[in-house]
Amino acid sequence: MPIKNSLLQRFMELSQVRQTIARLKDEGSYARAQAILADAFLRHTGSDSRLLHALPTEQLIMLLRASELFDADKGLLIALLLYSEAELLAAQGKDGTAGAHKALQLMLEAFATDPELAAAYQEELERLVRYLGEASLSTPLLKRLVSHYLRVGRWAKADDLLYLLTTLPHRSPETLRLAEQVYRELLNLDDDLLAAGGLPREEVAESLAQLRLP
Repeated sequence: MPIKNSLLQRFMELSQVRQTIARLKDEGSYARAQAILADAFLRHTGSDSRLLHALPTEQLIMLLRASELFDADKGLLIALLLYSEAELLAAQGKDGTAGAHKALQLMLEAFATDPELAAAYQEELERLVRYLGEASLSTPLLKRLVSHYLRVGRWAKADDLLYLLTTLPHRSPETLRLAEQVYRELLNLDDDLLAAGGLPREEVAESLAQLRLP
């Protein structure tokens, strides 16, 4: 559905706040950046980051569901703030990866619920994945990412992650079956559609042939 004007305004305001936090971070003004970030958490999520960190990710996702539908807008707002916090912590030599992983899970949940948000914030997802590093992601997260890339037609990105899923330590009969299913479904697509997603038919066939299924 189209993003409402009031919600669009909130995302624009948050974008400006995150830019300010990033600038202060680069300048080494960590205390000021943290104060602005804490205020942003309260204004945009109604909570401080400590509570969001204390809640297990699955519980937080459940709390953001209304009538079984995930609140994608609020989930994305929280994800973006957690990501900014992780970057700020990293700049100070602290570990913010737990918050960044939670941000990624919330972002993927939001994108699965609202395709328009997925299209508008795809680059934020790419930045977050680069920040964490694909090799550091768990098997469930990699599978969620594969599902996302398949939904948005980024076949080459899905192929990269399927390679990780079919090599150790992620390799298993389940991940091999998943990869085989994906590649066989991709082979049913038109050549132009495959090329548009960055994965020509020849590469799909090659990836499928390289699988060693039990």
